[in-house]
Amino acid sequence: MSEIFNETNIKLFRSKIFMFLNYTLPGLVVLDIFFKKGFFSESTTSLYDFLLLMLWSFIFSIPYNIFDTISLSSIIKYAIEKVVDRNEINRINEFIEEKSEELEEEESKLQFFFTILYTFLTYCFFKILIYYFTFNSIWNININLTIYFICLLIINIILIPIFRFIVTKIFGNHIREELEKNEE
Repeated sequence: MSEIFNETNIKLFRSKIFMFLNYTLPGLVVLDIFFKKGFFSESTTSLYDFLLLMLWSFIFSIPYNIFDTISLSSIIKYAIEKVVDRNEINRINEFIEEKSEELEEEESKLQFFFTILYTFLTYCFFKILIYYFTFNSIWNININLTIYFICLLIINIILIPIFRFIVTKIFGNHIREELEKNEE
């Protein structure tokens, strides 16, 4: 029993759980909201149904993960772009290499946060579109699927660049302040 729950297995689980959730959670929410299939609406009754649900949740999660939602490397690049001293840049790069494992875990947590945020925004736009507009089927495609694609277009074209800009500014300034504190 103690061999299963050792420290390395727990660290491995903690590092991979956010990646797994990034690739399945949005799809599960989309299946539940748009198509009334999932854990909350109509539960699975067999292993085959569960595997099919996981496959479709992965497929519907692709639009949320196809774009690099946010990366700490771009934020760090933004934070050090105004540094001109070559020695300072080398010191920062060494610091980043030392902390690379921690940064990977933090990046997956940050991407999980943005995935949750985009999923919530998809749900909000779905409710707004259903409440205020009437849709007809286009080329005999399910109406909910059409609304889902409209929601994704709105979010990916308008909102994602705005959130990226805001987060890069906020975290970039925070990293800059931390680097200035470490200099002293």
